[in-house]
Amino acid sequence: MEKLKASLRKLIQHPYFVLGCLLIGVVLRLLWIWLITADQVNDFVWYQERGVSIANGAGYAVDGRPTAYWPVGYPGFLGVLFSIFGPSVLLAKLVNLVLYMGIIALTYSFTKEIFHSEYSGRIALAILCFYPNHIAYTSLLATEIFVVFLVMLGGLLLMRASGRIGLLIPAGLCWGVATLTKPQLIFLPLLFLVIFSKNIKALLQSAIIVFLVIAACLAPWIIRNDRVMGKPLLSTNGGIVLMQANNPYATGKHIWDENVDSLLGDLRSKGEEMFDGKEVAREARARQVGITYIEQHPLRVLSLWPKKLFYLYRSDVDGFYYTMGMIPDLSRNMHLLYVALRVWAELYYFFVVGLAMFCWRVVRNGSRPYRLGVYVILYFTAICLVFFGNARYHFPVIPWVAMYAGVSGALLLGLWPESESGHSTGVENAR
Repeated sequence: MEKLKASLRKLIQHPYFVLGCLLIGVVLRLLWIWLITADQVNDFVWYQERGVSIANGAGYAVDGRPTAYWPVGYPGFLGVLFSIFGPSVLLAKLVNLVLYMGIIALTYSFTKEIFHSEYSGRIALAILCFYPNHIAYTSLLATEIFVVFLVMLGGLLLMRASGRIGLLIPAGLCWGVATLTKPQLIFLPLLFLVIFSKNIKALLQSAIIVFLVIAACLAPWIIRNDRVMGKPLLSTNGGIVLMQANNPYATGKHIWDENVDSLLGDLRSKGEEMFDGKEVAREARARQVGITYIEQHPLRVLSLWPKKLFYLYRSDVDGFYYTMGMIPDLSRNMHLLYVALRVWAELYYFFVVGLAMFCWRVVRNGSRPYRLGVYVILYFTAICLVFFGNARYHFPVIPWVAMYAGVSGALLLGLWPESESGHSTGVENAR
């Protein structure tokens, strides 16, 4: 065991460790894009089609009818890409690769700066470079990689801002576009501001600047929806999801069947068709159904929380399911490969989660920034308790889990604190 630990220490301390991991991470994702050519399905094909619609000048619409069902952030981003380079799914996948390598680099920077630990950052970087399910996500036109990149970049800018407008404005832009993609992110910047602001005055000044920029990002879309949809909103999906999660037939996970649909009365959607010009009215009714159920059945709503947590964190193979799992008539060898990849991804996921938990004592006894990742994880978890659990919804917390796993790895390998290995931690300078 000591020989293994010594070998791992030597590998992690190698001057080309970071570059080598990044290069291998790029190669693995390029190979995945090249070898697995599954079609886009479900939400992903919807984003693709809306991006093409925007690029072609038809706007954010379905069959010529304006929509606001899902927020415009990611389809709008695809629309910009497609309008410049043409409607290419391969291009979108390659952009996913670039954005995810950005996520890895940002996680590395976060870990180093928060924990003053170069080696913890290197381990976190390596974890994400080889993270199986996220490699599979490279082939999906999904919001996850796009929005996590924005969250990590916006968060890092807030950490470094120290009240400087030159950093607060681009941070606000990141959070604004992230909110246009996932409206539930609107309050997340406050976590970073509270933790990294020096005092109340600095907190208020920074918050005003950041949220003014966020408001400027949201305003054009809200005005568009007021004019086109008849109501100033970000999307017509929020009430639908609230009702899905809080009704007599709710199970804690995504469900949309005849029973749930019937709760909408004369606004029922006739299956999957939600784009019939009644989006706003349907969303309002669904929201009221969900709120009324919560008010009248609070105990049952609370009783679903354990199930929601279970469905949120029980597995981490959805990237493989939506790619290889959706390929019709897989050959026997390909099916065996698919099963093997799912098994490997699950083992990797639970190992990383377990490793992250090992550093709890360090996090508990450390400075406030040490607990930032815990607060971020709790933020996303709380959202799912209001709505429902789905493996996709824990995607944004994985870089923070990897961060804590990096700290644990450094602890186990004798690289924490680094001063014990003859290297400065930077803690003294930070103090």
